[in-house]
Amino acid sequence: HQTAYDISACLVGSEMCIIDSNNDVQKMQKSLLKMTKDEKNIDYLDQIYYNLAEIFVSAGDTAEGIKTYILSTKQVGKNQEQKALSFLSLAELYYAENDYYTSKDYYDSTIYYMQDDYRGYSQVKQKQSLLSELVENLLTITLEDSLQALAQLSEEDLKNTIQEVINQKKAKERELLEKERRREQSFTTSNRYTERNEQFGRNTSGGNWYFYNPATLSFGQSE
Repeated sequence: HQTAYDISACLVGSEMCIIDSNNDVQKMQKSLLKMTKDEKNIDYLDQIYYNLAEIFVSAGDTAEGIKTYILSTKQVGKNQEQKALSFLSLAELYYAENDYYTSKDYYDSTIYYMQDDYRGYSQVKQKQSLLSELVENLLTITLEDSLQALAQLSEEDLKNTIQEVINQKKAKERELLEKERRREQSFTTSNRYTERNEQFGRNTSGGNWYFYNPATLSFGQSE
């Protein structure tokens, strides 16, 4: 049975097995996707998704690669090294796109899971520290720019801007409350039907046809 380690060996051992042709790429993708559905590979899903993401990125599909790297990080397992590698790949992709905020977050996750004796730890740690400082400075600049922009507004415009922020926050709170209400309603409805079904089962037990049972007739009428 082919395992994720076989796929890893292929990807690490020969780059040509990834980008030799579009046909080979598609075959490898199908093979890896098939492996994700096999229960025998449940302990290797983090590695399988990581290798699948590598193929997507090598083929130029960065968006799908990012989605698949994230799938790799979400797999439950004790392989912290794999989590570190998956988070590092995400950090590097976002850094290449100049999205320093997201890249910094993924570098933080990388350092969290990466052992300090990993061969590239010092370089990753240095980059994570530099990004943390950069992001902090960018946030300061953004805050200062916003405050200066507000300071230049007229009193009326300033009040309108503040009111708009308040309205947005209230709308967000209402949305969260509505979601919570729907969740509780769904939970209550589910419990009510479960209880009715249990009652119906009790009332119809004993082999009596339900049309001869007054309790079940009453239940049907109320429904």
